[in-house]
Amino acid sequence: MKTHVLVIVMVILTGLFSSCKKQTITPGNYTSTSQTTNSNNGNGYNNGGVLPVNPTNGTNDNELIGTNWILIKVKTGAGVTTTYSDTLHFINNTKYTVGSDTSNKYTYILQTVQNNVSLTFQPLKPINSMQCSTNQLGNGFAICPAGTVIFATFTDPYNTNSSFTAWFKKI
Repeated sequence: MKTHVLVIVMVILTGLFSSCKKQTITPGNYTSTSQTTNSNNGNGYNNGGVLPVNPTNGTNDNELIGTNWILIKVKTGAGVTTTYSDTLHFINNTKYTVGSDTSNKYTYILQTVQNNVSLTFQPLKPINSMQCSTNQLGNGFAICPAGTVIFATFTDPYNTNSSFTAWFKKI
């Protein structure tokens, strides 16, 4: 009985593998294909599910560009609260300035992964130039109206025990 099953399986596998046709690829005998998309796919999006190509190579896809935020308060992990009034001006895809000092530009990284925004300051100048990061901003925090106050807990990537909560007000 086992022999019959084994023979049947071997015959089926031999038939499957022998029916495949291999096409020889030599330089010049292939053609590139272009991707077509359906602009009316019924889901409300007009890009057919294909990621759009940003003609500026990602320099204008940052929702923080052109926004200004006031750092109003910081609470350390030890419970000490300090008030601030430093204005952060997000001037391009990776740089921000503090207050009226436009000569010093500091670096930040804004990333969106699975509808969650993470923000990393390299460094956050008002907080002793501390490198810090948060992924507690939710989705689309920068498109909130002026006057909105948000807060998030930031962590030092080099010392995960060092954290603080910062409150920012959009102006």
